[in-house]
Amino acid sequence: MDGALDNFLDADCSRCILSRNTSTFCPVPTESHGTDDLVGVVSDHPDLTDIDNGRPLCGNFGSVLQSAIDAIGVPRQRLRLINAVACRPSAGDLKGAVRQTNNSNRRHAKDLDQDLMLTPMAACKPRLISDLQGLNYIIAMGDHAMKEVRGHAHSIDAMRGTCETLHPSWAQGGVKVAYTIHPSRVMADGIFKPVFNRDIAKAFRFFRGKLNWQDPEIIICSSVEEAEYGFKRLREEAHSDPIVAYDVETEGKWALYSRLRCISFANRTFSMVIPFLSIDGVTRPMDRQSLNRCARLVRDHLENPPWKLIGHNAGVYDRLCIEHHFNITPKLYSDTILLDLLSSNDGLPHRLGFLGSYRTDMPEAWKADSPADEARSDEELHVYNAKDSCVTVHVHNALMPEVKRRGQEHLIPREKLLQSMGANMQRIGMKIDIEIIQQLIDEARKKADTQFAIIRSTTSPDFNPRSTYQMAKILFKDWGLMPSEYSDITGEPSTGDNSLRTMLINYGLPVEQRTFIQAIRMYRKHSRRIDTLLPLTCRIDQKYKAQGGEEREGSIGLDGRAHPGYSRLPASGRFSSSDPFNAQNIEEAIRVAFVPEPGHVFIGCDSDQLEARYIAEEAKAGRMLSIFNSGLDLHNETMELVYGAGVWKMQGAPTGTRLGKGDKASAFFNTRGVTKNTRYAWQYAAEIESIWLQVTSAEDKDGKLLYPHITRQDIQMIRDGLNTADPEIPAWWKYIRQSFKRKGSIADTLWGRCREFKGKTTLNEWVNHPIQAGGFHMVAEALLELLMGKQEWFATMSTEPVDIDPALLQWDFEKHTGLITQTHDSSLWEVREDRADEIKAALGRSMTRKRKVDPMLVYTAEAKKGTSWIEV
Repeated sequence: MDGALDNFLDADCSRCILSRNTSTFCPVPTESHGTDDLVGVVSDHPDLTDIDNGRPLCGNFGSVLQSAIDAIGVPRQRLRLINAVACRPSAGDLKGAVRQTNNSNRRHAKDLDQDLMLTPMAACKPRLISDLQGLNYIIAMGDHAMKEVRGHAHSIDAMRGTCETLHPSWAQGGVKVAYTIHPSRVMADGIFKPVFNRDIAKAFRFFRGKLNWQDPEIIICSSVEEAEYGFKRLREEAHSDPIVAYDVETEGKWALYSRLRCISFANRTFSMVIPFLSIDGVTRPMDRQSLNRCARLVRDHLENPPWKLIGHNAGVYDRLCIEHHFNITPKLYSDTILLDLLSSNDGLPHRLGFLGSYRTDMPEAWKADSPADEARSDEELHVYNAKDSCVTVHVHNALMPEVKRRGQEHLIPREKLLQSMGANMQRIGMKIDIEIIQQLIDEARKKADTQFAIIRSTTSPDFNPRSTYQMAKILFKDWGLMPSEYSDITGEPSTGDNSLRTMLINYGLPVEQRTFIQAIRMYRKHSRRIDTLLPLTCRIDQKYKAQGGEEREGSIGLDGRAHPGYSRLPASGRFSSSDPFNAQNIEEAIRVAFVPEPGHVFIGCDSDQLEARYIAEEAKAGRMLSIFNSGLDLHNETMELVYGAGVWKMQGAPTGTRLGKGDKASAFFNTRGVTKNTRYAWQYAAEIESIWLQVTSAEDKDGKLLYPHITRQDIQMIRDGLNTADPEIPAWWKYIRQSFKRKGSIADTLWGRCREFKGKTTLNEWVNHPIQAGGFHMVAEALLELLMGKQEWFATMSTEPVDIDPALLQWDFEKHTGLITQTHDSSLWEVREDRADEIKAALGRSMTRKRKVDPMLVYTAEAKKGTSWIEV
């Protein structure tokens, strides 16, 4: 640092990393309006406009705030505008400035003559405290502002939308504080604008003592009599307050195997908790007879509730837990997580903590301050449990009008059916042959070792292919390559797979460098496969050693089957799979290890080109409809139109037929692959660059790039051919665009699932929604017809009678038969071998469907039978 530096007000600027550079040392003073200040608003740091004007929150950040306070009639003059850090770090990255500070301190740790640097927040803290003096109300905007005001380590995502009274050492009494996200978050993604605006409005209601919230009366039942009283009170109050939520707290995170600690029932103002097990895992709150009587009360009020029973994710986690412990399925009226999906579809979080702070005036950060798995006492856990149920009721009451306003109420019973399907798939699970898993691990390790040897032959013996730093040094320093993209997290040049692919395709590298980069990619690929497989080698109550040496829990259930979780996706309505593993993300090569029980077989069924058929029908694309209805191959016919009749003379082309992919790896086969990949991206209105990236990124099962030689001009030629061949598709895109501009939303034509796209969106996303949603609804109706017969509300129908008793296809959890997974346009069933042919035929008939109204084509499918997942 050159020369002496005067500190900015009370800040210790001389010890701050930001003072070392004139581009970052531009402190912006607090804006105060004297005695008229009503509320202090603390932001993380200034933006560039603030620095240019020497005034806080006068640029883009300030515009976001101004919009929020205008909506509630609060003038700027009633605010004291403060930055937690008075200067703007490079690129607005405070975390980066902290890293720089730490790195500097490490370098000078042994230099006793030099003072260690302070983080920008610590250096500015005395100035911040001085600027907060005299305030009784504060709004902290952003993670850094929140932590400097509150002094605790929770994230802003856990704290936003909450309010509390603090007693800081610098204040003479209590200070009311509210928290929200930083305006930059709103600028980056518009879906957070209503969140920010609601948080600001809620903060002022809190300051004025006008929150629409009453803390519930809570009873922790220590006897059967208290439990009976609690249920009696809820029954009586149900005449005027019919919504009652329940919530379970368990010992572990797996619903199928965790012991039940407590369960709560609540309406808007009263919550009762029945404890079953202490957090010590040993102590019981009552004697066995009393616990059994309480269990019967719980069972009766869940199986035949005298009110409208709801819960948050109660149709999955809580349901599975209740089925495990009480051997009943709760009769659920509604699940707030489904209502949230149908009320907004805006991509915001669906966690109860978020919804409680966003949709209600609940002021407390009860999910952040004492999460259930960190409860320090039974009382803390029980109060947490009680609040969960009470907040759920308030969230339900806030969401239901929104669902009705959006015209999505008709989807509630359908969503319940699909949620139940997901819960049953999780409960039944999938058998895994651990010996095959181990063989696959051994094979992957051999392949990884082979690639590792290639890597080491090019680099030093101590090179670590997992080290981002070492990779970056080779690529960008030693070889002098230009980065193709940068990390969103660190801002450093990326060494990820997308970057490496781009280098292979575009950089014209010498053979040695290409070999090294491809070896890195393949090493990572095999390592990822090992990471996927290792959890499938042991049970959830056992540990395995990860590749890094750390111990982790296995993913196999205590019954020897893996139980992937399934949740509902908000936009398309598809299933999403998750913990303990993602069944929808299992590589084809790994599916060989998924096998049926003895005496059983698998039946699987995939729709034939579902999305292309659906688009053809939506757009009324005459040529495509003709191809599908005549049984021809869409991609082969498109090839002929783009390249001419000479495609049939290409090396490897099928002979005597217009069907088939041609000989593998032949010119015909590869040209068809490029055409197919281009069409898939084109039909969703993707731009040339996006299509080119998708096509050139295509790989074979060994990770070899299939079409790195394809140019943007090649893609342009194919796209021009597609536009000429199927002009109705671009016309349909235009219709979708105009429809969205007119209505502000897009809905699929089968179920009317609506989406508003509140954030930054593109034509590609607008076009994608009705196809993804409608295609899934087609498959969903096929599965529901098998499980419950035809329904009047179905928008599609099978072309032939399905002709099977739905009772044969219900889940049998003891014998492990039924639908075990559903992935996009396919399903997998485990069935008794002696019923396999009957069920296979019925599945094929049910999946072969057409619209009930004005059908233009048939959606075909073929069912297969096999003894492992890979065979079907």
